[in-house]
Amino acid sequence: MKIGASTYSLSKAIKAGAFDLLGTFDWLAENGADHIEIVPLRDVFSFAETPGLVATMAAKAQDVGLEISCYTLGASFINRTAAEFSAELDRVKEEIDNAAGLGTALVRHDVAFRPAAQATDEQFEKDLPLFVDACGQLADYAAHHGITTMIENHGFHVQGAARVLRIYNAVGRDNFRLLVDTGNFFPVEFDNTLSAIKQCSPFAGMVHTKDHHIRSAPGEPVDAWRDRGHGVFTQAAIAAEGDIGVAQAIGFLRDAGYDGYLSLEYEGPLDACEANRRGMENLREILG
Repeated sequence: MKIGASTYSLSKAIKAGAFDLLGTFDWLAENGADHIEIVPLRDVFSFAETPGLVATMAAKAQDVGLEISCYTLGASFINRTAAEFSAELDRVKEEIDNAAGLGTALVRHDVAFRPAAQATDEQFEKDLPLFVDACGQLADYAAHHGITTMIENHGFHVQGAARVLRIYNAVGRDNFRLLVDTGNFFPVEFDNTLSAIKQCSPFAGMVHTKDHHIRSAPGEPVDAWRDRGHGVFTQAAIAAEGDIGVAQAIGFLRDAGYDGYLSLEYEGPLDACEANRRGMENLREILG
C-alpha cells in the first residue's frame, strides 16, 4: 500500500501560512509520502477559478516525485429539477476532465447530503434511482479517460455500509468502486464500524485513514468534541492513535486484496503538519 495525505488534511497548515498550496507537495515529499490526494476547497483553491492550475499541479507532482492518487470533489444530485440534475452531471464531467489532466486514475464524487434527521431509510429508497443514474453516467464518461469513479461513505445519507453497497451493486460498472473512509462509518454504524469496513473492503478503490477519539463525555476543550448522540462524543485523532481500530481496518483491507493508496484525513485541533507526519509514521509501522 502507498501512504500519503490529501490537500484537505493539510488545509489548516495552508490557511495558517505554513506553506502555500504547491508547498503541500514539497512538504509531503520531504516527509516520505508516496502520493498526494487533491481536494478542492473553496477557501483554498478551485480549478474553475484558477486557469492552468491543473497543469501546474501535474508538473509539481512529477518534479517532487509524488503520485497524484485521487481527485476528490463534492456533488449532489437530489432536490434538483431535471435541468439542474443534468447541469450537475456536466459540472462533474468537467471535473473528471481535470482529473485526467492531473494524471490520476481515480475520482471520488459525492451524490447527496442530508442532515441526519432526513437521512431515513424511506428517503434513501426514494433517492436511490437518482444515485444509480448519476453514478452510472459518470462512470461511463470517466471510462473514456481510463478513470475509475467512486463514492464514499460520507454525508449521513450515503454513509452506512448497507447503503453504499446498495449503490455499488446497482451501478454495476467495472470502473466504479468505493472509497472506504475508516472514520466516517462511526457516526451511523457505532459499534459496527469495523464490520462495516470489512464488508466494504473487497470493493475499495481508495482508502481514507481517519480516526476518532471516542468518549462517553466531552473532554477539554469542550468545543473540540462532537456530540454523536446516544451519549457518545468524538474528537478527530491522529491516524492509529484513536479508537476506531485503524490497524484492524488495514488488516481487513489487506485480507480483501487491497494494495492501493492510504490517504490521511486529519480534522482535529492539533497542528496539521505534526498530525499528518505522525499519522504517516503510524501507517508505516502498521504496514511493517
